[in-house]
Amino acid sequence: KLYVSPRALGCRRRSPELYQAGEYLPLRTGGFAAERIVAFARRRVGGAALVVVPRLTAALTENGSRLPLGADTWQDTWVEIPREFPPEAYSNMFTGATRRVTAEHGRLLQVADVLADFPIALLEPVPPPMLDPGPSAADF
Repeated sequence: KLYVSPRALGCRRRSPELYQAGEYLPLRTGGFAAERIVAFARRRVGGAALVVVPRLTAALTENGSRLPLGADTWQDTWVEIPREFPPEAYSNMFTGATRRVTAEHGRLLQVADVLADFPIALLEPVPPPMLDPGPSAADF
């Protein structure tokens, strides 16, 4: 709680309109442990945030003897990212890790990747890299 709260509140301070007035969208899950994931998004013009949290994990973690992390726990579990969410990558505000959306079977985030290092995720879009505009007149 001491680690999560300040980081989550920092996100809220950077984007107050998103968190106060943004549209709430439950996200579809699937795969091995889909019923053990809660995922939703907040969306507002110019911003988005995704939340992925586990629930009822005792059966996946030997009655809580380990954290619900990685592929051993989540296997092929996924969260579907709606098409209207343009970014292809999201950064976890708790770990700094960037996770890419896969597109083989829809726009999916693999829960094993999202929850690889920390048991909850608050994800914000990673802007696409700036395109190289090419040489300018000053370069000649």
